[in-house]
Amino acid sequence: MASFTLPPEICGIICDELEQLGGNLAFLCRTSRNFFHQAQRILYRSVDLQGGGMRAVKLWARTMTRHAHLAERVRALKLELPDIQTIDISDIPKITRVYADILGGCWATIRSAYKKFECFESPGYDFWKTQTQIRVLSLPYSDNLPSFDNQLLDVIALGTEWLDDLPVRPLQRLETEFHEDFSPLAQYSQTLTTLSVWGHGMSTVSETLVAIADSVPALLRLSLAEHTKEPGPFHEVSPTSILRERFPRLEIFALQVRNVEHFLDMFNRYNMACAEDLAALGMAFLSACPTLQQAAIGAEMELDEQLTCILKRTSGGTIHAEAGTSFDAIKALSTAMFWDP
Repeated sequence: MASFTLPPEICGIICDELEQLGGNLAFLCRTSRNFFHQAQRILYRSVDLQGGGMRAVKLWARTMTRHAHLAERVRALKLELPDIQTIDISDIPKITRVYADILGGCWATIRSAYKKFECFESPGYDFWKTQTQIRVLSLPYSDNLPSFDNQLLDVIALGTEWLDDLPVRPLQRLETEFHEDFSPLAQYSQTLTTLSVWGHGMSTVSETLVAIADSVPALLRLSLAEHTKEPGPFHEVSPTSILRERFPRLEIFALQVRNVEHFLDMFNRYNMACAEDLAALGMAFLSACPTLQQAAIGAEMELDEQLTCILKRTSGGTIHAEAGTSFDAIKALSTAMFWDP
């Protein structure tokens, strides 16, 4: 077969189109070296090591050490470190050094599954001061946030379990656990567009919404997700009126419950174990809130028996509903709200 050469610009366009169509860029590289460098630009732009175990972390760190040009291509990094007891202590300095070098050019999520892995949870000022381009930072299991004084100046989205020591600068997106008091968010009342709240300990949906609205009523995207079941089940008043009256700009609302058996309003009783009632509750949200474009509702009344309904308002004003049996779609929506709104 005769060899051929294409300009890098053409190869780049082809690779970009293939990625958008869900094609296999690695296979394209094997068909012709014309596409090799352009495909690498895309393949290494976003790296997800979550769930890969310590072996994947070590192999990737070794690759980046040996091929610095690949590290320079990384713009998004997600990693999840295992229990410190499974880590060879001698590997920690090497892994830390590699990630310190790489993160200087990345949008990053740093996740530690072990709270006392201080190498990544509290790397210290010398580490953070070099991270000049991080814009999305997620430390959901860390007890301590880095100091934001004169460093991490580009961070606009933050994931943290606690609301203490938040940066005194405009944030646009935030992930956090359930709290009784959301008043620390009031400093972002003019800038925060997205809030995802997760975990356990939500008093009631309505009380949580009121506490949030008191501090950040101008949200565009809001997600509440219960992660654990409590003794119950419980019955709650539908939050429809709170959404309408307290969130005048809200466009997306996601609600995932495990402890509410029924939502009640003046005329209806919505059974969270009934797919039709989930759709009816979502329809009530969209009908009552003119700005709301999407509502996602999920419920788990019995272990591993999940129901969901995602409703979207079309450009013509009609509402399309899609039922499901897994929280995955709602989790994906909440994740996208934080990482790529």
